[in-house]
Amino acid sequence: MPPPDSGWFVPALAGIWLVVSGAASFASGWHELAKRFRSEVSIEGERFRFRQGAMGWPAFPVSYGFLFATVGPRGFALSIFFLWRFLHPPLVIPWTEVDRCEPTRRWFRTYAVIHVKGFGRRLMFPGSLGDKLLSTWKEARTLA
Repeated sequence: MPPPDSGWFVPALAGIWLVVSGAASFASGWHELAKRFRSEVSIEGERFRFRQGAMGWPAFPVSYGFLFATVGPRGFALSIFFLWRFLHPPLVIPWTEVDRCEPTRRWFRTYAVIHVKGFGRRLMFPGSLGDKLLSTWKEARTLA
């Protein structure tokens, strides 16, 4: 008896991968931010690779584990590892569009929580990326 046809597996896996990645973009708000801040232009600043972050509503944020970020004097850029990039275009958010940036503790970690003007969700970044975002935002506010 021949084995069952498994030619459907790879296309089905790819389809599920795209649906999950696209759903994460909408649930986190990345898609909404991309309408305002989508940019392929790189910015000057300190670069961070393969960092963690979360975006979304406080009770249900979407976690990202493969973020690339650049933090500079004019703003910060975010992009995601190519395997999860479907409906996640690169973003460049200027400091003038950040309402506030504050440290907060969640579980056993400290995060920089960024609130973008006109965006009902929040962005959260732990570790050295979060520290750099907090310090650079404070500097940008004193210069404005």
